[in-house]
Amino acid sequence: MREKKFISVALIVVGAGLFIFGSYVSRQAAQRELQISQIEQSEQGRRRPLIGPVRKSIRSQSAQTAQGKLAQAEQTVVQSQTSANWLRGIGIVAIAAGLGYFFLRKKRGN
Repeated sequence: MREKKFISVALIVVGAGLFIFGSYVSRQAAQRELQISQIEQSEQGRRRPLIGPVRKSIRSQSAQTAQGKLAQAEQTVVQSQTSANWLRGIGIVAIAAGLGYFFLRKKRGN
């Protein structure tokens, strides 16, 4: 009987831990997303008129490099948000299973 109680409590604790960790990952991803948007806005404000084809070429290459890095950072944010959603969902399911197991055990009198 004690092992059934232990299983239900363990499911609840693990589920809560997964949910909390998923929420933490989600907050971190939101902060990174905010940083990315601020960087994009600051990049747009820095553009000045160009003189000469050499400067245009250099700026074009650096802009492409920066855009590639921003796109990669955005992809990482999307992956983090997806992972966070899965963690929170699994956490909720584990909590529900633990509570269900706990109350089902009580009703049956086991």
